[in-house]
Amino acid sequence: MTATAIEPLEVRPAYTKMHVLVAMAFTLVAAWVLSFLYAVVDHYSPLVYLNIVVAFGYGYCIGKVAERMLRRLRINGKGAAILLGLVGGIGALYLAWPAYLWVITEYDTEVYFDTILNPALLWDIMGYLAEDPMWNIGKSNATWTPMYWIAWAGEAVLVVGAAVVRCSTFIETNQLCDTCKTWVAATGDTALLNIPDDQQVEIVAAVENGDLTSLLPLQHLTADQAAQIGQWLEAVGYACPNCTHGNGYVNVSLVVLRPGKKSKELERTAKILVKMAEIDVETEKSLFEPVPSTVEEDGDEPEPATTTIEGGVNG
Repeated sequence: MTATAIEPLEVRPAYTKMHVLVAMAFTLVAAWVLSFLYAVVDHYSPLVYLNIVVAFGYGYCIGKVAERMLRRLRINGKGAAILLGLVGGIGALYLAWPAYLWVITEYDTEVYFDTILNPALLWDIMGYLAEDPMWNIGKSNATWTPMYWIAWAGEAVLVVGAAVVRCSTFIETNQLCDTCKTWVAATGDTALLNIPDDQQVEIVAAVENGDLTSLLPLQHLTADQAAQIGQWLEAVGYACPNCTHGNGYVNVSLVVLRPGKKSKELERTAKILVKMAEIDVETEKSLFEPVPSTVEEDGDEPEPATTTIEGGVNG
């Protein structure tokens, strides 16, 4: 069987601008609903420092909604995903302020609509609140105006950042089938491959360039053998649940076990060499089926080659 070199998968958009606009609309609607809950929890939180967790949770929820829209509408562009996270996060941050004023004014609906429809008025009210002590830090009220703006800037970073990271991470860890535009799923196939010392640099470089055929001659390891060696290549298979063409996708990582800084247990680090590369049927079958190992004269299988982790590729 002759295997051909595999090029990295070319990501083709499966969506239009209208899909992105619809995703933004649904994300902002969810942000509007969640803003009231966030305002209530934020106002009645017994500790100022607990608001840090609450703000991050708010942004995370917005990102989760945006992620569902990415999946539902099959938006697979990283730029579009980051834009959706930004719009959702900034929109959620803006919507939270009128909701917060609604809470502290004992649920005055007129105040809510006046501020949500008038950004300039909302900005003026924020400036007024920054001069009026609201928080207790230690035994004193916080009256230093810049501290409020610094705290609000930190809140903005948490909310918007959490939403953007959630969307970006989704795109980085998921892939649409290039044929039918369905999200691929893990097949459960995993190969742990031993790397000979004298071929490590060449093999890693070849994989990073998309040549998965360089993995085929490598010896397969069991989990125990890999743990003893301390360094190996790990290939994980994916496939489209709908297509019948048979081609799959694979992630390949260089895994290294290193001594922990605070404990005696080894810590696992992984450097992704290639992500969601398309792989043909023959190469995929050869990759995930163990290469038969030679048997010595006494009938025992040879021990896997030992590899030291000093000087290895960092994870």
